[in-house]
Amino acid sequence: MQSTYTAKRLRWAGVAITSTALLLAGCSAGAATDAETDGAIGSLSLKFTSYASPTAPISQALQQSFDALAESTDGAIEVEPFWSASLLSAPDGLAGAADGRADISLITAAYTPSEMPLSQLLGVPFVAPSSASVSLALKELYDTSPAFQNEFSSNGVHLLAVIAPGENIIATTDPIEGPEDLEGLQLRAAGYIANAVQEWDANVQALPATDMYESIERGLIDGYTSFAYELIASFGLNEVATNITDPGTGPYIASYIVINKSQWDGFSDAQRDAITASYENVADWSTEATLEIEAATCDTLLENGGSVTVWDETKVKQFRDKIGDSLLKEWKATASATGVDPDAFYDELQTALDDVGDQERQTGLQECASR
Repeated sequence: MQSTYTAKRLRWAGVAITSTALLLAGCSAGAATDAETDGAIGSLSLKFTSYASPTAPISQALQQSFDALAESTDGAIEVEPFWSASLLSAPDGLAGAADGRADISLITAAYTPSEMPLSQLLGVPFVAPSSASVSLALKELYDTSPAFQNEFSSNGVHLLAVIAPGENIIATTDPIEGPEDLEGLQLRAAGYIANAVQEWDANVQALPATDMYESIERGLIDGYTSFAYELIASFGLNEVATNITDPGTGPYIASYIVINKSQWDGFSDAQRDAITASYENVADWSTEATLEIEAATCDTLLENGGSVTVWDETKVKQFRDKIGDSLLKEWKATASATGVDPDAFYDELQTALDDVGDQERQTGLQECASR
């Protein structure tokens, strides 16, 4: 059955950051080169690092972006990608971009809580209604919030694009009908989602995504969470944990494409414009890849005797009520200890979410559950 859910889900999977943000962030343009004065773009060779596999939807979209950048600059700017953590591990993505081990990096804020305390808010369950809403809201905040801009500049990077993963899932070897079935399970989990499932007496294992397949296959864990449905196939996880649950917690991480700030500040205007423009179609390309992958993922899961379940409002409320506002309070306390103002940022995010509105969509997981 061909997937037909609305493209709004990932239409904002990659939101390029505009020149307005550059001005607000105080990025000074480098001196124009002779080549720029003549209307040409000076040559650049950039290394990109990602923990995602090359078959992941966002990876396919980014590769198209890199190809488009090379084509639009007649080969003057080329990006060499290193997929599947072949250059830097996921936790090293931020520091690696800042210190020059990579030029551009896909980073996930959950791996760097001390360095990116504000972004951890996006990992608190039930804070945001959808991934599409989060992408638009964060883009707006980077244009308007000095505190959010500082989260990047203070770490030596400039934000190129916001990447919105899908809503959080729980994948297990055996089906779970409600939150009470989490009791006693060994789950790979990260961030505040880990705290949430622990409230229901699940045992949490901190593992990188690349170790989940083997850990499930060897029986070391019963499944995983803090993960998105569209990424299952790219990690081969539809072979080992075939029962997928949408617990209704919403997005679970904030992910970004960042570039070394010193390099960015030293680029010519023409180079920065070309790089920024190369991300304009990433969202559409990611949507196309995601539609195909999610439909195929559903086919594989169901053919292998798996199940896809979306908890109803009663079960979501049951899950949420036990957590209460404890995790939001925990985030505020942790963020405050780093010197930022969590209440002000929380208010800014809620205002931005109100501004962009609820991005209505049926997810691929919801469609699969209805088959």
